[in-house]
Amino acid sequence: MKARTPCAEESQERNILSLEKTKNSSFWKLCSRTISVHCLQVISPMCHRSKVNPPASIGVANHVSKMVNPNRIDYGRMHAPYSINSSIEYSLLCFPCSLPIGVCYGLNGNNLPPPSEVVGLYKRSGIEFIRLYEPRSDVLEALRGSGLAVALCPANEDLANIAQRPDAADAWVNTNIAPYMSDVLFRWIILGNEVIPGPLANYVPAAIANTRNSLAAIGLANVTVTTAIPGNALEASYPPSAGAFSSDVTDVMIAVAGILASSGAPLMINVYPYFSYASNPSQVSVDYALFAATTPVVTDGSFLYYDLFDAMVDAFHAALEKIGYPGLRVAIGESGWPSAGNDPFTSIDNAMIYNRNLVNHVLTNGTPRRPGEIMETFLFAMFNENLKQGAVEQNFGFFYPNMNPVYPFW
Repeated sequence: MKARTPCAEESQERNILSLEKTKNSSFWKLCSRTISVHCLQVISPMCHRSKVNPPASIGVANHVSKMVNPNRIDYGRMHAPYSINSSIEYSLLCFPCSLPIGVCYGLNGNNLPPPSEVVGLYKRSGIEFIRLYEPRSDVLEALRGSGLAVALCPANEDLANIAQRPDAADAWVNTNIAPYMSDVLFRWIILGNEVIPGPLANYVPAAIANTRNSLAAIGLANVTVTTAIPGNALEASYPPSAGAFSSDVTDVMIAVAGILASSGAPLMINVYPYFSYASNPSQVSVDYALFAATTPVVTDGSFLYYDLFDAMVDAFHAALEKIGYPGLRVAIGESGWPSAGNDPFTSIDNAMIYNRNLVNHVLTNGTPRRPGEIMETFLFAMFNENLKQGAVEQNFGFFYPNMNPVYPFW
């Protein structure tokens, strides 16, 4: 028997209560001292305006950047004329989100805290989006009533079955979504994490379509269904305007982009300037990688690039334009910087600087190619995970497994 779908009024009431509970979080206080923005229009298609229709290019004012990191200003590279001293007041009813920032919760460790304690840590830290890489029942149980907005991925090995059999998609949804939907806020389902390119790539479009239909059947048609792709899906990325998908994935990306565009869902991309910098430090400066350049590093026609992150994201924008989808939005499925494992490129200082500047940047700017688009962003990752391969991969966490911070951030 399928779980009862809560009515819109019940869902709204629950979301408002959750939002009120999270206003005491440290990250909420950090921003609400400066402005009152619960959720930007671009965060979620499920947000409903109740007072003001902000302009499409609106971003959180530059002084939020200084609140998140008092030692850094975003160089004044705002894409609209903001007033530093203005107080922007928008009243929005939406999923419980103060800011479009989340953190990925990986489970590749044998010393990680119980899920109930992890959920508590998210809430104490003011992190309101959580990305899960597998539908573990203990984690989903811990999320009941938490108010966290959840991005959930089926295991990659389930992708082919979900794509080839609609009843398998129904079974996956009825097992992993329906039993929890009354008190877990499912915001995204991500079909395939970095399977494009690869042998599972061709299953992605059908898996997205079947999962959308299965969610609609239980009353969750508004959940965003997408996929997450890595940088090596591009065969060219420099300069950003040359961005193009590799020939072996172009057809599947046309299919994926078409189905995402039909529902208004963004394409998730995993973006890691660290790897580009660490693999080629003679050509990529640390300032360019850490959002610290004060003059343009790359000039691409009329577009000026001060940071590698924007250049990498705009290469995807250019690739989408080339396959006929210039309006398809992107969201950041993963981005982060390791604190150890590959000196001198990895360090606590570099990790802290990158992640703070990344948050500042995505809250205040789009990219040169898409200046009006604030991107939902998931930082990687919540914990250092000791079962991942290699020292670098084990040290992306904001927290040690004992839940002490690797560096002050939240």
